[in-house]
Amino acid sequence: VRRIHIQRGDQIFWLDTYDLLFSGITARDLTLRSGDRIIVPPLGPTYALAGDVRRAGIYEMPDGRRHLTLAEALQMSGGTIRPRGNLFHHLSFQETGHQVLNEHKNLAAKVQDGDIIRISRSQNIQMGAVAVDGHVHVPGRRALIATPSVSALLGDVTSLQSDPYLLFAALETTDPQTQARRLFPINLKNILHGQEDYALRDNDRLIVLGARDVRYLSSAEIQEVVSRRIDADLRQQNLEAQDQEEARNTKLSDIGPSSPLSAIQKALKSGHKSASVSEGDVTNTNEISENLEGVVQRDCSGIRQLLAIVTVNSANRFANAVRTIDTAGLPRFNQQICPQIFDQFSGLLSLALEHAVAINGEVRLPGAYPIVGNVSLTDLIAVAGGVSREVDLTRVEISRYTPDAVKGSSNTARGLVNLVEIGADKVMIGPGDVIRFNPVATDRDAGPVLLVGEFNRPGLYEIRRGERLSEVIARAGGLTPQAYPYGGIFTRKRVQSKQRAGLARAARELNSALAVVAVQRNVNPSSVLALQKFAGQLGSVEALGRIVTETDPTVLQVRPELDAVLEPGDRLYIPKRPNFVTVVGDVLNPGALQFIAGTTADEYIRQAGGFQRSADEDRVFVVYPNGRAEPLAVSVWNYNPVQLPPGSSLVVPKDPAPLDLFTLVREGSSLIGQLAVTAASLAVISRD
Repeated sequence: VRRIHIQRGDQIFWLDTYDLLFSGITARDLTLRSGDRIIVPPLGPTYALAGDVRRAGIYEMPDGRRHLTLAEALQMSGGTIRPRGNLFHHLSFQETGHQVLNEHKNLAAKVQDGDIIRISRSQNIQMGAVAVDGHVHVPGRRALIATPSVSALLGDVTSLQSDPYLLFAALETTDPQTQARRLFPINLKNILHGQEDYALRDNDRLIVLGARDVRYLSSAEIQEVVSRRIDADLRQQNLEAQDQEEARNTKLSDIGPSSPLSAIQKALKSGHKSASVSEGDVTNTNEISENLEGVVQRDCSGIRQLLAIVTVNSANRFANAVRTIDTAGLPRFNQQICPQIFDQFSGLLSLALEHAVAINGEVRLPGAYPIVGNVSLTDLIAVAGGVSREVDLTRVEISRYTPDAVKGSSNTARGLVNLVEIGADKVMIGPGDVIRFNPVATDRDAGPVLLVGEFNRPGLYEIRRGERLSEVIARAGGLTPQAYPYGGIFTRKRVQSKQRAGLARAARELNSALAVVAVQRNVNPSSVLALQKFAGQLGSVEALGRIVTETDPTVLQVRPELDAVLEPGDRLYIPKRPNFVTVVGDVLNPGALQFIAGTTADEYIRQAGGFQRSADEDRVFVVYPNGRAEPLAVSVWNYNPVQLPPGSSLVVPKDPAPLDLFTLVREGSSLIGQLAVTAASLAVISRD
């Protein structure tokens, strides 16, 4: 296309279409006439340009030319993209057919037919630049010549976003000997106040943190790693997997796969497993797996690197960041999303934890706060949100841990500081120290108690340590004339927890006994199923935490040794005086009967229709209004008349003999013999 022939009569002229394609201008008139002939000759010598050129492609040399200079060849393509710093790889063919690759920097090099020129960058390095990232208004690159130091790069505080953290920052730099990138901790507060500064080198990067980034060091995710709970979770998961495998491999030779007892035993196994998990001292397997998977597979690269460090190193390295002893089995509070800065710079998280100071006690935001060098206690109080109203400034405990790399030991010094006399600005704190702001000594207890029922002024009452029940009753204005203090119900959270564990343990022991009974021969499956259903109900009964105690203010005044010392969370309910006695259990007509003074227990049973044939007359007992229970002798051969006060409950249990008592007692000992009594007692306790 560089020499197209146009024949017009006896005239012949030539046209170079490159002029038309590249410049849009030709030296001749292109108007065609009738009879014109256009002759396109074969393709002439060509060369190819590729890479960093404006118009890469295959080009035909001008008519009559067998070679060009490299400069002429590049001119056809519009020139290189980069004006300088290019590298020209020249691929040419020899007479032998071999391809030879040459590298040119001289534009006078000769380009021949069939040659291929590839243009690339001789260097792709940006020099003379530094950068700032993180909690700044305008992150990005800056010219090193304009910002030769950290103070020049940072400018002033107006370049920072709201609520920055100035006691710790990181400078990512290159080691001049090994060219390895590493993080170097710096104190931005000292730099902004002109107390120190650092010269920058090419490609250095300043990383600025915000207060929210630092608070992540005290989050639940970090605690799961630094408190070394991951190893415990792994061990627990492996042990439970082994137990499940052993349970699957266990076979009982006396049970057929389709027998009723086989189905009973499977149900008992599942019930036993659920009962054991429900107890407070056993960690839920699913929760362990979810927590473990959530930490190991977390997207945050900082968490993954921290986990790798903690797995193979001593826990002392990050001891200051540990905010809990053990959170296994408890809900995970203070969950936070990993800040982007710790994901972008994976080593920043572990570096901050290494330089952390632990601030505990009476501050607004206790936690781990990284610092660089010695920092005044005033600055640390400020970043922790200030002290609370309950702080004791005369007894601030400071523990210093100073590692000595030369001696290979760490010295510990602990003491109390009186900030009223010294001043917090004169107390210097270093990385690894622990500060505890103790509360003021007070006799106020940690929570209120609740008075409900027949009080003149019922409600919540704050208590002091050692305060007794009679004192709180007096503060409530005493009891109303309708009050029945003998029926007072006093409950305590600590007792409730113990009762809950006891019920779960009883259900577990019952399921274990039934699992053994189920494999015995000549056992009625329906009886075992009934007891297994009762065991399930036993595990779901709500523990009340009731304590049998004296609640009558008159009696407490005469006998002060019965006056209970209160704890936070205690509850006292004083009912109105009842006029009935309740009879429950295996009688013909259970219910509430009118109280008649002088009426004995056996008379109330006769009013309820008397015993049923399945009743166990030897195990009848009474639950008095104050919660105390005692057995009664109402059978013909063992009669002892007992008068009942109003509000009492007579319990007539069912005789457990129909439940194949001989076999069950042999395997379940005294627990099985008391099942019917327990069932009736639970009904009374739940109602009260």
